[in-house]
Amino acid sequence: GSLDTNNVRGVAAIRFLPDGTLVAADGYGNHRVSEWNPTTMKNIRIWGAYGKPPSDAPIPHYNVDSPQFGNPVHCAQPSVDGILYVCDRTNNRIQTFKFDGTYLHQYNLEPNSKGDGAPWEIAMSTDAAQKYMYVSDGTNEKIHVFDRASMKELYSFGGGGRTPGEWYAVHSIVTDSKGNILTTETYRGQ
Repeated sequence: GSLDTNNVRGVAAIRFLPDGTLVAADGYGNHRVSEWNPTTMKNIRIWGAYGKPPSDAPIPHYNVDSPQFGNPVHCAQPSVDGILYVCDRTNNRIQTFKFDGTYLHQYNLEPNSKGDGAPWEIAMSTDAAQKYMYVSDGTNEKIHVFDRASMKELYSFGGGGRTPGEWYAVHSIVTDSKGNILTTETYRGQ
């Protein structure tokens, strides 16, 4: 069907796939990823955790084995090699999918985190292969750096505070053409 604003509640992030398809982390009110034709705004597909049909019913937080996404589903970041990385914030996990919604793998991030959960948003390094993946972690107030091919965490940096290199609820993250990492904070981070 076409975009029904009663069914899209609180999109956290929008990205575009290489073919122009709009992909939404439909996750402040819902618990899913959705794909849309950007010209007609007709829905192409939706999916929940593990690529299964989504349920938007309330569920307990902090369960890395949850059968559905928690709230919010905060990012859906495509890579150059056809992988979509989805941040399931309060379940402290990143799930990966093919662009058609086929489930690939799950990676837990700071699984004992409470509050607003660990993986908030994802950015890729600017080299052709996107060798590195950067994950903003607002609850633990740091950036995690991964080798994207192995999904091994190499290191993290930052910490809570108000001075340069410290964050209070680091929220969004992007990389620019020079390889700089740019972040924003939320709540009272200012």
